[in-house]
Amino acid sequence: MALNKEITSIARSKVGQYLIDIRKFKKLSRNQMVRNTGLTYQQIQAIEEGTGNYSIDAFLTYISALDCYFYLANKDGGDLIEQSDNPT
Repeated sequence: MALNKEITSIARSKVGQYLIDIRKFKKLSRNQMVRNTGLTYQQIQAIEEGTGNYSIDAFLTYISALDCYFYLANKDGGDLIEQSDNPT
């Protein structure tokens, strides 16, 4: 099932704003994030502004530099890690 483009755009924007807020709380500039991650300024900008198709590797590198983590769960609330450890 394809995602609705409007919903995808809103979600990217909200995630990006949340990451900006964390970065600013930690008193880090975009240029510091470039140095800390090895990502380009354009990649940092794309992640934070929710523009373009950045890679999952770039996203994970970015959040790691913020000392954050990303948690996934099924819509029903089930933990994906538990399920992947015990495939049926």
